[in-house]
Amino acid sequence: MQKNPRIGLLTCVYAGLLFYSNIEPLFDEIGDSSIAIVLKMEKWGIESIWMNGLIVTLPVILLCIQDAGIAPWNYAQYHSVHDTDGNVTVDGASLIFYHFHQFQLFENGSDRLPSFYTSECPEPVAVYERYEEELREYLSIVRAVDPSFSGGMKPVSRMICRHSVQKFVPMWAKDSARRFLCC
Repeated sequence: MQKNPRIGLLTCVYAGLLFYSNIEPLFDEIGDSSIAIVLKMEKWGIESIWMNGLIVTLPVILLCIQDAGIAPWNYAQYHSVHDTDGNVTVDGASLIFYHFHQFQLFENGSDRLPSFYTSECPEPVAVYERYEEELREYLSIVRAVDPSFSGGMKPVSRMICRHSVQKFVPMWAKDSARRFLCC
């Protein structure tokens, strides 16, 4: 925006989102703020780092719209997620968007959520079914141009390995491996 100050609004959207309804309530709440952070989307550590560096120089608004920013780490706090005639609702309000954290697409299916999230409550099936339908539709459009396209798709063996590690490897071993591999 410094190079082209005529830009009135610049929006950065994470690729793992699907918008289910009108986003106008988000822009209404943003108003004249320079930065908007959807409170339920960001993990507190990341949010704090961003705010510590930016809040001094730019007006920041934390969006607290109930039906925006639903994600694997917070969907369990809602009482109901339903799809009625293509309108996905969360506790009666139209869902604006969902963040598909750790979603994996395979040639013959998908891996929606690790058991870490679904141990608290079942996944929001209506949300994932709609997302998978959209992905399949766009995949068919891309494959009409390039029939061999498989970008971003993982082999099923990777999912089986991941689930086996989640199920059978104790947490202390996973933590040790993470420390060893990340150093």
